[in-house]
Amino acid sequence: LQTAYAFTDHAALMLNGMYHSRSNDSVNTGGSGNERLKIFGGELGLGYFQNLGDAQKGLFQCYSGFGAGHASNQVINNANAPYINANYTNAFIQPGIAFTDKNFDFSFDVRARVRQQ
Repeated sequence: LQTAYAFTDHAALMLNGMYHSRSNDSVNTGGSGNERLKIFGGELGLGYFQNLGDAQKGLFQCYSGFGAGHASNQVINNANAPYINANYTNAFIQPGIAFTDKNFDFSFDVRARVRQQ
């Protein structure tokens, strides 16, 4: 889930969240065991945006913020890597440009982040 809400004509709040879960039973297909993967995380950021061009259809935007999350992977019946557990935090800056029209929106953003595990 990715959201952004503009609370002034040039500033916005970004709130992102992610949850992913996967279970895999490879015992019946000749594999080494069951796998249970879970990943979740969230981010909070502030952004600035400015219209560009004479027709005001271009947009410059830049968000910066912090995030944190957790990942775990459990492999049953595998002695090499039975359980992996990790927490992470990150800081990011995300500049981008966008084009908006009546029936079409396009944006391109690049994200640079510093991650600590």
